[in-house]
Amino acid sequence: MNATPESDDDPDPDALARGEALRFVGRRAAIWSGPLLLVGLLLVGLGIPWWISLGVMVVVFAVVVLELDI
Repeated sequence: MNATPESDDDPDPDALARGEALRFVGRRAAIWSGPLLLVGLLLVGLGIPWWISLGVMVVVFAVVVLELDI
């Protein structure tokens, strides 16, 4: 009388692919977060308002790390 259609013993077929994708995104985020932080600090140091610099860095992070088409 199990309420779920799948048994608890069945492995998730997408678990391996999901884990690999998370490692890939985590590795790219670790590589790119340092340089993006330095560029953001440089922009603020050059007189660009912090909120504009933050917005630009978030967009660049999304494009470079998450590979979104904006």
